[in-house]
Amino acid sequence: MRHCVADYWHRCVMNGTRIVHMELPDGETATAQYDLDESLPTRPLRLQQLLGPFNEESSEAMECLADEVARWLCDEDREPARHRLAESARLARERLPSNRFTSQRALDGRSRDELAQVIAFAQAQSDWLAPDHALLSSHVAGFRYGHGPHLLDHMDVGDTLTLIREPQNPHDPAAVRIEWNGAKLGYVPRAENAPIARRLDRGERLTARVVSLDRRDAWTPIGFAIETEAHPARTTA
Repeated sequence: MRHCVADYWHRCVMNGTRIVHMELPDGETATAQYDLDESLPTRPLRLQQLLGPFNEESSEAMECLADEVARWLCDEDREPARHRLAESARLARERLPSNRFTSQRALDGRSRDELAQVIAFAQAQSDWLAPDHALLSSHVAGFRYGHGPHLLDHMDVGDTLTLIREPQNPHDPAAVRIEWNGAKLGYVPRAENAPIARRLDRGERLTARVVSLDRRDAWTPIGFAIETEAHPARTTA
């Protein structure tokens, strides 16, 4: 595939990353990277990269296949396997010294003081932490195919988002559309939308908000969080 796949061995062992080779009937090939998210109880595997040979962009059909694989990996029936993967990664981190893979040197006194200040500041930012009532934290899928590219410059972290069920969606009956001020941004990722869809179908009122923006990222620039309405989404000053 002409990718540096061997360089990801460390991530696979220590972090539970999974690298998958994909091929379509027309011969198109790609390599997908799925990272284990240990911050959520279900331990989902999120699609992080999808690249063709020589790091070329993949087709929309290949993106759909990658989403289907992510959905399969995150199926409820495979939750025990994901927990075993997370435990295996944790044990690997305990057994293998980190300097086996990266060179390290001791910090001098000034660097330690500066690092301590940064850590103390980060710990004081309560809105940086995932709240206990958060249902999902992810990135808007299908961003390139909605109105998002034209709206991104007008959006801010903390903006309210609207969740709309699309049970008649021909591609995914569990589809949940994400809108900003009435304009379509994209969808909740297919690998993670089933629990949200079930809650919406039961009539539960959920809130969503923008939690991160990376205007340099053409694929997934918008990070969002979904919470129960009992704990309304926070906004930033």
